[in-house]
Amino acid sequence: MKLSKEIYRDKQGNLIRKFNHNGLITSEEYHDPSFIRSKKVLYKEEKQITSILETRQNNEGTSSEEDGILSLYQYSGESYQVFKYRIGTGTYKDFVNLKYLSYGKDDWHNVDEASSVYKFKLENGLPVTEVYQDLSDGTKSTVNYSYSNGLKVSETRTAEDGTVVKSDFAYENGKLKSKLTSVNSEFSDMLLYVYQNDLLSEEQKICRYKGIQYPAFQKKIFYNSKNEIEKTEYYGRYDERMLLYKKEEVIRKGNLVTKKHFETPNLEMMTGQYDLAALHAKLREDQMDWAIPLFDKKYAETAKPELGNWSIEAHDEKGNLTEIKMMHPDIAKKEVLAHLVYRNEYNEESLLEFVISYRINEEDKQEEMDIKKFYYYN
Repeated sequence: MKLSKEIYRDKQGNLIRKFNHNGLITSEEYHDPSFIRSKKVLYKEEKQITSILETRQNNEGTSSEEDGILSLYQYSGESYQVFKYRIGTGTYKDFVNLKYLSYGKDDWHNVDEASSVYKFKLENGLPVTEVYQDLSDGTKSTVNYSYSNGLKVSETRTAEDGTVVKSDFAYENGKLKSKLTSVNSEFSDMLLYVYQNDLLSEEQKICRYKGIQYPAFQKKIFYNSKNEIEKTEYYGRYDERMLLYKKEEVIRKGNLVTKKHFETPNLEMMTGQYDLAALHAKLREDQMDWAIPLFDKKYAETAKPELGNWSIEAHDEKGNLTEIKMMHPDIAKKEVLAHLVYRNEYNEESLLEFVISYRINEEDKQEEMDIKKFYYYN
């Protein structure tokens, strides 16, 4: 059974989404005390988008020029263009009034009224060129892609001012091994990826300083026997060495999942520079001279990740959340800072029918927060 509609409601407002038989969204409408926001998507044979109408109105029902935009899709084989029209244009009015249906053609709209156009060229189902043009001021940017054996090997972005940012991708056994980025043909940075047992185990970012390439950041990922992530460590270069500045742990036991987040305060934003001289120069550039005495050689000796707020989650047999407790950083206190519970109800097909969220208040009573309802095609 495929989802046909979902409804979300809380104290602020409610949201309704509808889907077609292919699982694609056809409409979205959000109401709150201040305004109504809607989005309607039309398809050709329920697969290919032909138009998207987005509107925003206040509760008096009035609209301003910024409160409506129409996107019209025009196809040529695999490739297509998207024209954007603002509220108040003749094309927008003809669409809203359904007058366009009498024109009997796809290119009925007035291109001269469009505010912008996106052009997408595809070959064998893969995008090879994207062009964005703002028709109001004439600015233009492009993105070009190239492939080898179906894998993207390069991406070149050209901005309005002529800046060219190119990324080259390398693979090994079908897995991404590196991403090299240059700006106007000058090295910018490189990302390296390491795998173990076909799982990503390490990411490393290489930067450059005065012609010297150096490791700036590193992420290590650890898995359990079920190939589930149980720990992620984040390192950043500080004073010419890599320091652990953040760590995330996930402990699974039965239907309980404990998530712990450790972080060294303020350290992440101070890492990644080649050495202390480069860091201090960056701080002066950012008008943060006050921080220079704090982040010296001694700082690396004492900087260690501290446990922040951590959580305990409970899940049902379907894997959906039934309870979450946000705990105080001091584990010995066993203090619950926030406590939420979820009521999950399923239909005869074991699909979610609705979820009600409750907050446990200071009197240990449930207060309803929101509700989600799901409807399916027969």
